[in-house]
Amino acid sequence: MKTVLLITAEESHRLIYEPALKQCFAVVCRALASGAPLEVAAVVYDLPKHPAPEDFHWLEELGVPVVVLTPKRSLRLPKAPSQRVLTYLVRGGDILKALAELGVCSGAEC
Repeated sequence: MKTVLLITAEESHRLIYEPALKQCFAVVCRALASGAPLEVAAVVYDLPKHPAPEDFHWLEELGVPVVVLTPKRSLRLPKAPSQRVLTYLVRGGDILKALAELGVCSGAEC
């Protein structure tokens, strides 16, 4: 089973996204993007309410697909071919669909 890193500081968001992701993946949750790197198949990053430039910088260096959850589509996010941006309101199924589009799982797995 592939592992997905879910980064969210919002407990209410974790309670929505984690169960959906656990249907298809092993899930590691963190409140912050910092910390020791993990070997993961993808990252789901729920942006902080008031993102700072350093919240985006590390996204450019990731070598895995990333699904970014954001309240504003207008934020200037780093562009990457293995990235999808979802604007709130986001459901667990939306994240699974984005991960499938990025090739992290197939329709049969998600």
